[in-house]
Amino acid sequence: MQGEAADDVLGFQKGMEQGFVERIEEYWMGQKVSRMAPLPGAELVQRPLQLYRYLLRCCRRLPTKGIQQHYKHAVRQSFRVHSDEDNPERIQQIIKRAIEDADWIMNKYKKQN
Repeated sequence: MQGEAADDVLGFQKGMEQGFVERIEEYWMGQKVSRMAPLPGAELVQRPLQLYRYLLRCCRRLPTKGIQQHYKHAVRQSFRVHSDEDNPERIQQIIKRAIEDADWIMNKYKKQN
C-alpha cells in the first residue's frame, strides 16, 4: 500500500512540474494561502457526461486507491440520483457545484500530503 501511495505522490508531483496543475495564491486574514486549482478543462464542462468524465479524472489524482474508489462511488451515485433532471438551469447549477466540491476535495487531500 505504501508503494502505491508513493507512486501517486510522485505522479502528482510530476504533474505539477509539468504544469498540469495550476497553483493559485490567495490572501486570507493576512496569510498567503496556496491551493490547487481544479484540473484543466473545468471551465469547458457544460454537459453532464463531460462533468462525469472530469470528476473521474479528478478521482485518479487522489492519493490512495481507497480514497479514489470512495469518491468514484460517490460520483456514480450522484449521477444516478440526478439522472432524471431535465431543467437546463438546474443542470448547470449542479455542474457548477460539483466542480466546486471537486476543487475542495482536491485541496483537502493536497494539504494532507
